[in-house]
Amino acid sequence: MTRAINKKNHSSQSISITNRDNSIFGRRVYSVIILTVLILIIPCFSFADNKTKPPAGERAVNHGETAPANETLPLYHFGIPPYQKGQTVDEIRGLYQPMLKWLGKQVGCRFDFIGGETYEDMIEMVAEGKVQLAGLGPVPYVVAKQKNPQIKLLLTELKWNPERTKLVDAYHGYILVLKTRNDLNNLKDLKGKPFAFVSHHSTSGYQYPNALLREKGIIPDEYFSKVYFLGSHPRVTDAIAAGSVAAGATWDYNWNRAKKKHGDIFKILLETPPIPNLTIVSHPSLPAEIAAKIKKVLPSIDQALLKGLPSAGFAVRSDDFYDGIRLIVEKEKRREENK
Repeated sequence: MTRAINKKNHSSQSISITNRDNSIFGRRVYSVIILTVLILIIPCFSFADNKTKPPAGERAVNHGETAPANETLPLYHFGIPPYQKGQTVDEIRGLYQPMLKWLGKQVGCRFDFIGGETYEDMIEMVAEGKVQLAGLGPVPYVVAKQKNPQIKLLLTELKWNPERTKLVDAYHGYILVLKTRNDLNNLKDLKGKPFAFVSHHSTSGYQYPNALLREKGIIPDEYFSKVYFLGSHPRVTDAIAAGSVAAGATWDYNWNRAKKKHGDIFKILLETPPIPNLTIVSHPSLPAEIAAKIKKVLPSIDQALLKGLPSAGFAVRSDDFYDGIRLIVEKEKRREENK
C-alpha cells in the first residue's frame, strides 16, 4: 500500500515537472517570437519617420510629398516663395500637386513641395541647394544667382494676356487704392498716407514700384506716413480692402484673386511696364539629365494641370531676358549701401 502511494506521488511529481518544463519551454518560444517580430517592425517605423523629415538645417514649411509613391525613384525638392501666402499650406500644395506628379512621371523622379516662410528663406534654400528646383519671381531669381552663379534658368512661365487671346512672357505690377477713396486719384494724393509693399525681394511688390516712385521724386520712407512690408501679395490687398493702408503694390495675378475675394473694389494709381515673368530654376545638385528633361517636357504640359497657378505654360528664354531686373536690383543695392 505504501509503495503504491509512493509510486503515485512519484508519478504526480513527474507529471508536475513535465508540465512545468513544457510551460517554461512555451514561454521561451513565445518570447523569441515576440522579440523577432519587434526586431522586424521597429526599423520600419524608424524609416517611415525619417522619410517625412525635411533635410537637416532646412528652414521650410509646407513640406509634403506630391509625387507617385515609387520609392525606387530619386526624390527632389521643389520650392516657391510666399508670394500668395494668403492661401493655406494645403491649398498651395494642392495646386502644385498635379504639375509635380505629371513632371515626375515624365522625367523619372519624384518631387515634394516646400514653401519658404519668406522670400529670403527661399532665396537661401535655392542658393544652398536645399531645394533643387524652384519657381522664383524675377528678383528672387536674380538674387539667388548672385549668391550662387551655378543656379540655372530652365524656363520662363507664360500667362494669358488680359484679352486671353495669347500667352505672354511678362506681367504688370500696380499700385492700387479703393475705388471709394475719391480723395485718392494720383500719386500726389498719397503723400502722408500709409503704404504697403510686399517684401524687399518682391519684384512687383517692391522693386519695380519703388524704382518708378523714385524716378518721380517720391522717396517712400519720406513721402508716406508709414511704410509696411506685409510679406505676401494677398496681405497687401487685404490691408487696402480693410482700410489699414491707403495704397499698396501688387501684381496682376493677385489683383484678379483679390477681386474674387473682395469684389471689384480697387482702382489703379500706377501701372508698371511689362515685367519678365516668373522662372523655373535649378540648383546644380539636380542632375543635368533631369534638368534637361524638365526643360524639354514642361512646355508641353496640359494647361488643365496648371489650374489655379500663376502660370498658364512655360517657354525657353535666355538669361539676358532678366537683365533689366538686374539693373533695378543693383541700383537698389547701391542705394541701400549708401544710406
